[in-house]
Amino acid sequence: MIRFGPWSTTLGLAAGFGSLVCGLLLTARGNRSANRILAGLLGVSVLRLMPYVLGFAGFYDVHPWLSFAPFDLGLATGPLLYLYVHRLVTPTLPVRAWRHFVPAGVMLGYTLCAFALPLEQKLRWNDSVHEPWVAPLESAANMLSLAVYLVATVRFHGRYQRWLVEHVSDRDSHRQPWIATVLVALELGWTVTVGFAFVDRFLTPLSYYDRFPQYLLFAAIVFWLGLEGWRHVGHRFPQWALRAEGTPVPDRDWAATSTPSSTPCAWPRCRNGWPPATRPPC
Repeated sequence: MIRFGPWSTTLGLAAGFGSLVCGLLLTARGNRSANRILAGLLGVSVLRLMPYVLGFAGFYDVHPWLSFAPFDLGLATGPLLYLYVHRLVTPTLPVRAWRHFVPAGVMLGYTLCAFALPLEQKLRWNDSVHEPWVAPLESAANMLSLAVYLVATVRFHGRYQRWLVEHVSDRDSHRQPWIATVLVALELGWTVTVGFAFVDRFLTPLSYYDRFPQYLLFAAIVFWLGLEGWRHVGHRFPQWALRAEGTPVPDRDWAATSTPSSTPCAWPRCRNGWPPATRPPC
């Protein structure tokens, strides 16, 4: 019997709110590339809530074929977070950014293959292979991936803040305190996830209902990420130009070349190849 009780309704409201903000972010005009990545991050977070929204409401009991539905794309969370912060403050994404999603793509392919199995084979596969072998590896990979990308995002955010201090006069209006808060919230979510995994693995097995506090925290993170992401949807941050290897591109010192000289021009494209606004003096 399908029935939405307090637990499924609470998580469902968070999922509905996250889905609404996803749609708004996809149509937002400012920071379009960054906001689409944020929409993807919110969408992945909403999908992670769905097994518990449906499970607490009784969908899996009535429709057991829903097993292995591709709701958990946890391996995409870290890459989306990192690329969102990166694209928000730089003109382009890193070179070959798609490589960050290879692990998530492999896991999605596995899940879709398992989901396509007939129900009896699906249940046998779940009991004999997935639960004892694949699920623990997937859980560990999710936690490791998020930890790595959280560290990378925190370091990148810190480097950008230091760059602001050195190059931008109104830096206080671009310090992004909300991103720092979101990072702290995701770090808290990671810590809680590791704690639940440790208890389930080494102390006592946790049931579906025992994990409700963990997903209640995920719901709060979805609310916070959606609210703050939408609140800053149009804020234009100073763009930090990076080389392909991720190091800052130094500003050219045109003052050093501003003194007229009778010597031939040292700039091979000076006479006819440079746009007038950027052409160095000859």
